[in-house]
Amino acid sequence: MSFRFPLLIRLSGVLLAFCALAATSCSSTSNGTPESSSASETTSSLLPAAEGKTEYPLTLTSPYGESVIDKRPTRVATVGANAVDTELLLSLGGVPVTTNGLGFNKAPWLKEAAADRIELVFETESWDQYPYESIAAAKPDVIVVFGYDLTNSFAKLSEIAPVVTSDKPWTGYFSNPWQDNIRILGKVLDLSGAAEKVISDYDSYIAGIKQANPGFAGKSLSYTVWFGTQRGLSYQSLPGSIITEVFTSMGFTQARNAGSFSETQTVSPELMGSIDADVLIVSGSEGATEATPEAIPGLTDSAVFQGLEAWKNGHTVITEKKSPAGWAMSTAGPMGTRVALDILVPRIAEAIG
Repeated sequence: MSFRFPLLIRLSGVLLAFCALAATSCSSTSNGTPESSSASETTSSLLPAAEGKTEYPLTLTSPYGESVIDKRPTRVATVGANAVDTELLLSLGGVPVTTNGLGFNKAPWLKEAAADRIELVFETESWDQYPYESIAAAKPDVIVVFGYDLTNSFAKLSEIAPVVTSDKPWTGYFSNPWQDNIRILGKVLDLSGAAEKVISDYDSYIAGIKQANPGFAGKSLSYTVWFGTQRGLSYQSLPGSIITEVFTSMGFTQARNAGSFSETQTVSPELMGSIDADVLIVSGSEGATEATPEAIPGLTDSAVFQGLEAWKNGHTVITEKKSPAGWAMSTAGPMGTRVALDILVPRIAEAIG
């Protein structure tokens, strides 16, 4: 059975969709009221023109503390290890002055969009490390980081510039929807209209996939990542996670035993049966050097894996190391998710016939 997927977008198309947003403008408020961005101000080369909707000073409250932004920022440092904060800024048509190479260098869609325009791409060895002196040297007006626990770093980052982060507690990876975060960033940068446009465009994209693939409706799906023989298989489509929301919005349902991974995401031999679903996706990470679209030595040749109904029915989709789908889905931002789904959706449709 053939499948329909009219909304396939090449990587360059994804970049154009997000980097060519037009900014709207409004007049500034009169003296004596909080400062509002003016449409007549000179547009920064790092940001689109202000929309004139945000009033400054702007106070943000997060689980880690309070940030006060006195005026519209122009120099934005994005520092999160998965670079989803960089992705959100690029989606709004902006360019950061810094980004974290740990995630940025794994995301070709981000590098193509802005690699030659970012002043500093810094390297760290772990997600909770920040080169404070280097960030300070970039002279940011604000520091943006989404998707991480800032309990031990918020105060030190705040000594450099006001910190923009989620207004909800961090409860684990994939726990803070990018839609909430881009609205926060949009308000900070006086680009709320642009933020809503990114969200509506993404919603239309997902709706198009759902409409073009009615066979997805009601089928259960498990999404996993193979990290190689050392770390093994990780279950990613946890109940209530962003990844699960992506697939359920396309018509799929939560796998019956997804709750088995509430304590650990590691798929042990004892838990292997719990990943079974109508559709099983195994994305290869950088460590999955042995992964091919047909098989993964050390995983798919095991008796317990071969006993899965998804494998026996031919409903297993595997992406190899060179595919950007694994990292793109893991960042769970508007650009990365499109990149991942452009790869995964046709293969899912082909697998289930």
